Amino acid sequence: MIYVGDGLTDIPCFSLIKQNQGQGFGVFNPDKEKKTKEALEEFLQPDRVISMHSPDYRKGKDLGSMLRAAVMHAATAIQLERAQLRREPW
Repeated sequence: MIYVGDGLTDIPCFSLIKQNQGQGFGVFNPDKEKKTKEALEEFLQPDRVISMHSPDYRKGKDLGSMLRAAVMHAATAIQLERAQLRREPW
């Protein structure tokens, strides 16, 4: 599971995602310096999220690229797991 959150109310979700081997990404408003610092302290330092980004999901932007990579990673893991289940035992 992949989760994107932007506030303190997302902390329980980040914890749940991490416990279940998911990936959490934090977003923040880069124009608000105080909020950015709070986001880094609340999300990134306690290892709740993989990374913090401005909320720009476009191709070629940090968050968009990270999310696409996370989806590809998850899809590849699912394909490998299914392929192993189909293999005949030795």
